[in-house]
Formats: sequence, structure tokens, C-alpha cells
Amino acid sequence: MGRIKNRIFFVLLFFILFFSTLLLFVSWAGVQEKNNVKYFYFEAWVDGKDTIVIQKDSVKIEHHEWKPLEKMRYLFYNPLPTWSGVRDLKVSLKKIEGRGSIIVTQQPTEENDYTVKVLIDDGPSGGGAWYKFELWASWYGSSSPEKKKEKILEESLFGKMATITGKELEGKIYFISPGTKRLPDFSKLNPVGKIYAESINIPPRKFDKGFPGITERFEWFGIVYEGEFGVKKEGEYTFCLVSDDGSKLYIDGKLLIDNDGIHAPQRKCSRIFLSPGNHKIKVEYFQGSRYELALQLFVTPPGGKEEVFSVLKYEPVEEKALFWKDTWHDAEGNTYNYRIPIKISSRTRIENYQISLTLTPENFNYTHAKPRGEDIRFVAERVGKLFELPYWIEKWNPKGE
Repeated sequence: MGRIKNRIFFVLLFFILFFSTLLLFVSWAGVQEKNNVKYFYFEAWVDGKDTIVIQKDSVKIEHHEWKPLEKMRYLFYNPLPTWSGVRDLKVSLKKIEGRGSIIVTQQPTEENDYTVKVLIDDGPSGGGAWYKFELWASWYGSSSPEKKKEKILEESLFGKMATITGKELEGKIYFISPGTKRLPDFSKLNPVGKIYAESINIPPRKFDKGFPGITERFEWFGIVYEGEFGVKKEGEYTFCLVSDDGSKLYIDGKLLIDNDGIHAPQRKCSRIFLSPGNHKIKVEYFQGSRYELALQLFVTPPGGKEEVFSVLKYEPVEEKALFWKDTWHDAEGNTYNYRIPIKISSRTRIENYQISLTLTPENFNYTHAKPRGEDIRFVAERVGKLFELPYWIEKWNPKGE
């Protein structure tokens, strides 16, 4: 009987130890939950080799070869976890665009003050290209010292606190005097902050949140949005502006809609003829006393339907150009003067982009060229500089037949 009791005791002890170990393992596994958040976004025009040095909320460039990096834009989404209890912190890279290599060459540690390094190598291709990537941070332990996934990119009803694409409308925020009844002269005021918006679409509603990271004021303020947009189709465009309180719309520096004054949500429209290409836009707005407000901008293209105006849809176009002899001087002393604008969307990949060009006696003086056209040169303009383009002649016919 004693042996049976001893066996029962050992069996019970085994099960107690087993389940205790299992519970401890499950509990420890819960603590080991992995965090994974988007940390950083970067884009730039690269024609060489550069290291992007990212530390806390600053970015520096270490240039290695060829041309210095151009047109840099970046955005921090979340802070790196530098608080206690963080284990196995790693940064991974997601490549979005780029013909060459993008690699993380230094991981963040306490010893290097949580500095991340990313090497972009465009290689020997020449001409440069856009490079875009995201960095994601992963680690075990607490997701935040206070709250999970704390974001530093805050958003107001009127726009984001930072630009993402670089093409948004830039909005400058101003304080105005209580009792203001019409739009002030904003050139005489100092902005207190900036926001960025792809569109202006705030239907009538209550507003009491202010501008995170800038000010808590939600009445007696003004905003001036400015930017550039592009149209592809020539014709008459109808713009409509809804606001509570006053607002004005300017296209290419000219007042198109005057919706000024203290009033409830009010809609005004006007038409304008636009040619293909880029155009300037400015919207001025002010909010009087609390709490109701509204601000919306609509557009109706030729033969189309009304829609919320967005710079993503009406994206500025990038101009390229072709030349031949008489004003531009190259290294050999040749000069060029015939210019043909070619408008290409900035979303179009221009690497190996081919253009067919027909020269006729009406648009080209054949007497200025050598017998077979071997002295003709074509160049593209980029960032104020000219670059020679490769070309070939399929048929040379000076008579234009």
C-alpha cells in the first residue's frame, strides 16, 4: 500500500511540475510577442553611391561616388523603441523603387546611439534614377513606454503635419484677430505652422480639435493653401468653392472665386479656360467663431463630372525638351535653338523612353544640317542642366517627302 501511495505521489508531482513548466512557458511566450511597425520612408534621385544616415528624427547623407544625391524627401512614421525592456531590435528594408541596390549597412544599437545606415548604389548605369524605400522596425518586449505604436505623424482635419509625396498643397496656418469679418492680408501675418493636403474636402461639421503639434486653436484662424497642378486636356474647367466662413480661389495668380465674409456654408462657382500644362493654385480661408466650419474645393473638367479637386489626379507634368542649332552651347562650341516641349507625367518611367520626331521643311531648316544629319544633337533638360540623348535616324529626306 505504501508503494502505491509513493507511486501516486510521484505521478502527481510529475503532473504538477509538467503543468507548472507549461504555464511558465506559455506565460513567457506571451511576453515574447513580436512588434513590427513602419518606421521610416525615404525617396531621392540618385546618380551615384550614397549612404543615408538616420538617427532619431534627423537624416544626413554621406556621399561616396559620382553625383551628389538630389530631390531628397523623407518621413518618420514611428520612433525606434529605445525604452527599457526592448530585445532583439532589427530594422528591415522594403524596396519600393530603384534600379540599383539598397541595403541596410548598420543596425541600430545602444552603442551607436540607435543610428541606422542605408547604402544606395545606382551603379554604372548613368543618368540617375528614383529610389524609394521603407524601413520597418521589429523587436520583442514592450511596444511603447506608455501606449502602443505611438505615431509622430499626426493629422489634422485640414491636412497632415508632413509631406509624403512632395506634391501636396502646402497650407500655412495663421492666427487672426477675434471679430475678423473678412479675409486678412496674409502677407502681413506670420504663419504659426504648416500642413499638407492632397485635396480640400471638409464638409460642414463641428471643429474643436485644433492642429496637433502646432496649436490647439480651433477658431479665429486662417489657412492659405498653395501649390501646382497639371491638366492634360485643353478646355473650360468649372471650379466650385464651399466654405464657412470666408474663402477665395486663385488660379495662375488671378482671383477666380470670391466667397469671402462671415457666413454659413456657402457655395460659389466659376469657369476658366485652361491650356495643357502646369498651373498655380491658391486657396485662402478663415474660420471665425466656434464651432461650425466647412471648406471644399470641387472641379468639373471639360465634358466630365464634378469631383473633389485632388493634386493626385491633376498631377503636375514634367517638361522635357529637344533642341538643335543656335542658342545652347555644348563643350565643342556648337549652339542650338530649336525647342520642342514634350510633356510627360512625373509618374512615367523615362528610362529608355522613346519619342518619334518627324522633321519637315516647315519645322526644320535642312540647309543648317550636314547631308545625312550626322551633326544633329538631341538633349533633355533636367534640374536646369542639359544632357545629350541617344538617337537614330530611320529615314533622311531633305525634301521632306
